[in-house]
Amino acid sequence: MNTLAALDYRDELVLDDPEVERFLDELLREGTMVSLVLHSLTDEVAFTDSQGSDVLIKHVYGWFIEDGTVRPVRAGEAFDIGCVDPDTGEPVPPEPGVHYEDAWPLVLHDESSS
Repeated sequence: MNTLAALDYRDELVLDDPEVERFLDELLREGTMVSLVLHSLTDEVAFTDSQGSDVLIKHVYGWFIEDGTVRPVRAGEAFDIGCVDPDTGEPVPPEPGVHYEDAWPLVLHDESSS
């Protein structure tokens, strides 16, 4: 599994791929609204699939970034966004083992200096 972003001990976003960081910076400079989703796997087993493999619980957090401001997404809002087919807009059942969680405030480096 590739990690594109992580949160450091200060809850600041750290991107480990320079290309992703450049792309995000470009979108933010253009004023494009960006949504950021963090999937965090636990070591807790949600269920065992039909092949006998354990499926781990995954926590999902989200943020909207617009005009350099970060807005955390509440669990219910993340659920609503995650349980819709992006092509049709129709509701879909939640993925088993996924827990949608309230995101916490994040500060972008540029946002803290203004």
